[in-house]
Amino acid sequence: MKAKILERYEINDQQWNDCVENCTNPLVYNLSWYLDIVCEKQWYGIVIENSDQYLAILPVPFFKKYTRTIVRQPIFTQQLGISSRSVKSIYSQSLLLTLIDSFDYINPLHLNNLSSEHDFLNTKKLNVTNAVNHILPLREEYRFIESKFRRDRKKDIRKAKEIEQKIIASENIFELFEMFNESVSPKLDGGLNLKTKEYLTKIAKECFDRKIGKLLYTQHPDKQIGAGAFFILWKNRIIYLIGASYNKYRKLNGRSLIIQQLLLEYSVSDFIFDFESPHHAPEVAEYYQSFGATKEIYPIISYENLPLWITTLRKAKKSIIEMF
Repeated sequence: MKAKILERYEINDQQWNDCVENCTNPLVYNLSWYLDIVCEKQWYGIVIENSDQYLAILPVPFFKKYTRTIVRQPIFTQQLGISSRSVKSIYSQSLLLTLIDSFDYINPLHLNNLSSEHDFLNTKKLNVTNAVNHILPLREEYRFIESKFRRDRKKDIRKAKEIEQKIIASENIFELFEMFNESVSPKLDGGLNLKTKEYLTKIAKECFDRKIGKLLYTQHPDKQIGAGAFFILWKNRIIYLIGASYNKYRKLNGRSLIIQQLLLEYSVSDFIFDFESPHHAPEVAEYYQSFGATKEIYPIISYENLPLWITTLRKAKKSIIEMF
């Protein structure tokens, strides 16, 4: 079946979200309301449909630069890619072909593992790299889950419990911003900017309203907050979207205690704990592996087929910058 591109106003949100919710690999990032927040409604939908429903979809986030449409991964979306009602997506090649034929600059786009099942990704001048996420299925009793923790992780959690930290639920996302600004932002180029805060505030509010958001903090005996983390619980995934701690409490392992609490609470269930590993931070991945997490591979694609005059201009600009 042939895929077609829809502009945002042409997309039937009910049919779109129904496809995402009933696909073989549901991810919250592909829902229309989530995309509207992180893309500021600047996204296309590539769809395959029959008379009354979307059979498969592929969101295409973009921004405009020099009159060109550039496809690029938005923040707070580790993976986008294909949502399909078919177990082995017979629609994937049509969706991906339409993507490449319709856009001449993708820089980059993170797909999901359903999108990686096709040899097509190795054609059409696509630059494909594999990224690693870390997940932990929670089917087993907690004692079996904990038995796979690394020795140092068990030790750190035991120490965290000894100082009587309490875990409290909250909807005050701004405390988490303060932690992030103090402990994480100095390591980032530009820190946690206002736009990022705006996105996260909207995501958190929407998730709380839909009863799929969970914000947890550690509280010390003196009532001071030490660490925090925000999670999205949708379908069968618990996504660890963002976490941080104040510098003075960093060595008290509050985030490990929060994660441990969720693993305990949702053990013996169909949930998968999704650490949402950043593909460019091996030290963070090592931390997640210490909980016994397993690897989940997904592709990152980039593509460039720009007109000659643009590539020439870009090379000239780069040469001038390097001269100085």
